[in-house]
Amino acid sequence: MRGDGIVSQSCRGPAYATVGRLVGAGGVGAAPASMAWNLRNSNSSGGADVTFSFGSADDQPVAGDWNGDGVTTPGTFSPVSRTWMLRDFNSAGPATIQFATVMTGDVAIAGDWDGNGTETIGLFDRGTQMWSLRNTNNAGPADLVFAYGSPGGLPVVGDWNGDGIDTVGTFNASTGDWSLRNSNSSGPPNVVFTFDGEGRLPVVGDWNGDGLLTTGTFDRPTRTWRLRNLNSTGAGANTFVFGDPGTLPITGDWNGNGVDTIGAAYGTQRLWLAPLRTLTHN
Repeated sequence: MRGDGIVSQSCRGPAYATVGRLVGAGGVGAAPASMAWNLRNSNSSGGADVTFSFGSADDQPVAGDWNGDGVTTPGTFSPVSRTWMLRDFNSAGPATIQFATVMTGDVAIAGDWDGNGTETIGLFDRGTQMWSLRNTNNAGPADLVFAYGSPGGLPVVGDWNGDGIDTVGTFNASTGDWSLRNSNSSGPPNVVFTFDGEGRLPVVGDWNGDGLLTTGTFDRPTRTWRLRNLNSTGAGANTFVFGDPGTLPITGDWNGNGVDTIGAAYGTQRLWLAPLRTLTHN
């Protein structure tokens, strides 16, 4: 799964930084009309290896392996129209799959909820801590609905125990507390630890190719990434800078080599990021 920063984020995400200056409708540095994606194939400072536009700038970015080919590709979710747009290629072009959802929630996520090798959609409700997960990428109700988390927690998703199934977790941006659960159901966390915090956004990925998704953080003001290969408290982390002001982190296996690396999604974020600013420092 992509654990995506709240853009969850991370999908990988959170579903939720680009290298170089972005050009939008208003000129250099202006907010673009479409979502700009900048993907890098190593977890280090440097330029983007792949750059393209996909989706509306007002939507939430999310990434996943939508067709099971081992490559993470882009997607977006509109909190207004409730429409998902998923693309099977890391390039500009139309959505491969597009549909509206009846599921509830305000943060887009994605994961392999049933272990079949394909990542599918989900939504997290920040107000109720309800998760709605669907096992196919099409319109229809959630296959799994349950409550997990506490007020202020940001959603993260990953295969925490290596069983091939992505499950839920939360990150408290104020305290740095991670609470990971090994099943997609209500109940107590299986793994609890503290790593970073101080307003940073959570990111998740398999940073070393060992099959386990582990944690990391992204600091928006400084564009600093901190990636850790263990789901535990500790000081050791791969630390580097990647990105421009105003971008959001997103992670995935962009080239299918079995290792998740960093990326960036840049849009206006005006319709959905505002509530997050109460939890993070910009």
